[in-house]
Amino acid sequence: MINVWPVKVLKVKELFPNEKNPRTISDSNFQRLKNKIQKQGFHTPPKIDNDGVLLGGNMRYRALLDMGMGDLEIPVMFPPKKLTEKERQEIIVSDNLQEGEWDFDALANDFDDIDLSELGIDFPVIETEQEKENIYTDKIARPTYTPQKDAPPPMSEMFVTDKYFALIKQIKEKKLPPDVELFLTLAASRHIVFNYENIAEFYCHQNIDVQDLMEKSALVIIDFEKAIEEGFIKLTNEIQESFDENGSEMEDE
Repeated sequence: MINVWPVKVLKVKELFPNEKNPRTISDSNFQRLKNKIQKQGFHTPPKIDNDGVLLGGNMRYRALLDMGMGDLEIPVMFPPKKLTEKERQEIIVSDNLQEGEWDFDALANDFDDIDLSELGIDFPVIETEQEKENIYTDKIARPTYTPQKDAPPPMSEMFVTDKYFALIKQIKEKKLPPDVELFLTLAASRHIVFNYENIAEFYCHQNIDVQDLMEKSALVIIDFEKAIEEGFIKLTNEIQESFDENGSEMEDE
């Protein structure tokens, strides 16, 4: 059988606050609660134990006292039997839980005549694609570069230029107009294969000037905010994906 809690009428000042109430309230929400009581009246009975200590409704009790309504008579609910300490704790916690979720579409379409924010309902913020991208880039793990060897790798082990120089040779042989030759020469550099594992090791052994230039060339990424500003994050993602798929050597494409 379900226990139904009886209701009786008491003055607000006859109630006792729960000193172990686990709920808190901000100043703005407390003011909002008082405004709601003032506008709509008091119609949600608090729950009390047999000794008059509040189990649920502490904030409403505080609001009424703060509004000078200690002598106001309100309905309160009390248990039909003496509660154990465990039962008291369960009621205190469960009274503050909210089952279910808001249907924000229904609120927006069917309750548009009222100020929902005034009642404490905040609609979720819909992120734009740019905001989602910013969140993604902000969460990229910052790499840590520590030397793995006593000396940097030789320059010959950091890149492969076979295809690059083969293309340059063909471009020169065609006797093209200078602007076209320059364009194709620059484009050919995309086929230089970099060993980013060795580049990272090389970076660890360099002075600050060389490291700074390597960072500006996006050979390594240290400061992601700076990298975002300079447009390197997309390049870095491609580098990482290529590194994951192909190991230490890849084409900068």
